[in-house]
Amino acid sequence: MRYIINGIDDSILSKIKLTEVEIKLEFSIFLYQNKKLTIYRASKLAGINFIEFQKQLALRNIPIHYSKLDLDMDLLTIESLEKL
Repeated sequence: MRYIINGIDDSILSKIKLTEVEIKLEFSIFLYQNKKLTIYRASKLAGINFIEFQKQLALRNIPIHYSKLDLDMDLLTIESLEKL
């Protein structure tokens, strides 16, 4: 018995027809969608860059988590950068 991913037998992976890369992506998206990981950390777990992860979310119609607080913080950052 060989494991492709710790704890998941390769016979299971062959039945669900997903590669290790695809499983990492799907798991990362699941964790992001359920607010267990930030978008940045989820993209790192998936092994892809931030922009590619956003594209994958868009393909699945999953919205980006961006709150009013996030917007306020971004605006403060922009204001402070303008003063430089």
